[in-house]
Amino acid sequence: MSSTKYSSKAMPPVKTMASILPSSTGASEPISLAMQLIDSRQEPTPLDLMMMDWLEYYEVPYVLVLTKADKLPFSKLGKTIEGYKERFQSQLTEGSCHGIVPFSIVSGDGKQDLLKVVLDHLKSAPLSKKEAV
Repeated sequence: MSSTKYSSKAMPPVKTMASILPSSTGASEPISLAMQLIDSRQEPTPLDLMMMDWLEYYEVPYVLVLTKADKLPFSKLGKTIEGYKERFQSQLTEGSCHGIVPFSIVSGDGKQDLLKVVLDHLKSAPLSKKEAV
């Protein structure tokens, strides 16, 4: 298995998130639930924060998914989650954020928690025009 090297060059500035989202999602329906993926070992990047601001501004429901949770010791992961809850308290209580879920694709930890958030959201979300017909 070869290791992939990623460029250390910064992504070119994006004028607005809205300029890239409609064309990249191809969706004509509103986004029902977005998932903001953030590496649990790192602080949120400026682009992570920009995306969260965009989701909050347009009142798009979203979940913070802390990836690579298996890379952190359990005690550090708990502190990381608490730090995110404290940092994004207003988004969790008054905003569009529907939770923080630690997740590991390697171990599968968090899969059931994330699935529960998605299913709970789908149960409570209003039907789209297409589904109502």
